[in-house]
Amino acid sequence: MSSSCTRVGSPRKRPPAFVVRGVPKEPLDEIPLPLRAKRLGERMHREPSLTGALADFYTYQHAWVVAGARFGWWHGAEALRLLIDVDNEVQKRFGVGYESEAIARAALVEVLAKSK
Repeated sequence: MSSSCTRVGSPRKRPPAFVVRGVPKEPLDEIPLPLRAKRLGERMHREPSLTGALADFYTYQHAWVVAGARFGWWHGAEALRLLIDVDNEVQKRFGVGYESEAIARAALVEVLAKSK
């Protein structure tokens, strides 16, 4: 992950990777997508079991990263790569996350194509 999103606080400017008409602009009062994916991975790594609440948290955060990346938000491709790593760990530890990984991989293909 780039050091620009691991610093305390969020970058003041986050230029989009590409522009999609009609989608919300990236909310600058939220953490950047790569940091969100990283923190999701950290949370999933430290939890001993997959509770209903943890599964809901994973699903919500995963959807946020995927949607933001598809919207062209700053460093979406980087965030999706991190998210795929999280999905792989979730699969190994809890036996779920296969569909989530497929969604993240499809989004990465879309984002990379639009970013060119």
